[in-house]
Amino acid sequence: MLSDNQPQISFSAPTFSCDLQPEQIQAGESVRVRVKNEGQSDAIFIIRGRSRGINFEPAKEEIELKAGQSKIVAFRPKPSSPPIIGDEKKYSFRIQVRSSSGSSQILKGKVLAKARFSLPQALLLFFFVIFSYFSVKASTPKVLAILATDTPTPTITPLPTITPTPRPHEGEILYLSFDDGPSIQWTEDILNILDEYDAKATFFIIGEKAKEHPEVIHAIEKGGHSIGHHSWAHTSLNGIGFDAFANEVRLTNAVLPNGAAACIRLPFADEGYYTEDHAANLGLEIIWWDIDPLDWQSPGQKSIENTVLSEVEDEAIILLHDGGGNRSQTVAALENIMQELNAQGYRFETLCDE
Repeated sequence: MLSDNQPQISFSAPTFSCDLQPEQIQAGESVRVRVKNEGQSDAIFIIRGRSRGINFEPAKEEIELKAGQSKIVAFRPKPSSPPIIGDEKKYSFRIQVRSSSGSSQILKGKVLAKARFSLPQALLLFFFVIFSYFSVKASTPKVLAILATDTPTPTITPLPTITPTPRPHEGEILYLSFDDGPSIQWTEDILNILDEYDAKATFFIIGEKAKEHPEVIHAIEKGGHSIGHHSWAHTSLNGIGFDAFANEVRLTNAVLPNGAAACIRLPFADEGYYTEDHAANLGLEIIWWDIDPLDWQSPGQKSIENTVLSEVEDEAIILLHDGGGNRSQTVAALENIMQELNAQGYRFETLCDE
C-alpha cells in the first residue's frame, strides 16, 4: 500500500535529461549513465538494466539529485551466455532511468562479446581430436582376425554428398509479441501464420477481451504460445496503488483457464515510480521490446516489414498488435516477415517461461 506521505505520480513530460556513453562497448567494459535533474525540486532517480540475456553490475542504482544537479553512474553490461565459437557477437541492451515524478526514459546500447574460441581455433582443435583418435585406433592390436575369402568384395560407389547452403542466422532466437488482443479475426489470422512456420509467440492480452473471446484464448494455448498480462481494460497502471494494480492481475487471471504467465507489458509503456515494485511484489516481470514498427498507427504494410527486417538481431523482442483496431496491415506484413526470417534461420520462442 502507498502511504499518504509518498510523492504523487504525475503524467507531465520528463523533467530530467540523461545520456549513455559510450553506446557500444566490449564485454567487461563499463558504460556511464549521466542523469541531470532539470526540475524545480529535488528528485530520486532509479537506474537499472532492462534487457533479457544481459547481466548488469550493479543491477540497480538509486540516486537523489537536487534541482539542477547531475551525476554519472557506471554500469557493466555482460551477456549471460557469451558465444563459445566464432569471432564476435553483438548484443543489444537497455538501461531505464525513471524519476520519482513518474517519468522515465530508455537508453539503448550494444555490447560486443568475443568467443572463447575463434573459428580457426575450433577447427584446429577438432582436427587434433580426430587425428588423435585414429592414431590411437591404428596402434591398438587387432583382437579378431577376418577370415580370408576368394570372393571379391563388391565395390560400392557412394552417392555424391549434397552440402546444404548454411543459413546466415541458423539457430538464433527471436521473440514475437502481440499486444491488445485477443481478437476473433486478427488473432486467429496471426495464429495461422505462426503455425505455418512452427513459430511460438507471446500474447499480452487485455482481460476484458479475453473474457469475451475464450475460444481465442483456447486457440492461443493450444498452439503452444504464452499469455502475459496487459491490464484488465487497457488503462494506464501509472500512479495506482498496489491493491488496484493487484486487482488488474487478479481479474485477468480469473478469466483464463490456466492463468497468465508471470509477466506483464504496461499499457502505453506508462511506468510510474512504484510500478516496478508492484510488479515485483506479485512476481511479475515487466517486458519491454527492442523493435517497434508502430503497426498500431497503420503506417502501411511495407513500413512494418522494413522496420522489423532492418532492425532484427539475435534475441530481439518484436512488438506487434493483434487487437485495438484494424490489424490487416500487421497480418499482411507478418506473412512476409516470417517467410524472410525463417529463410535466414531464425527460430521463434516464447517469453515469460523462466
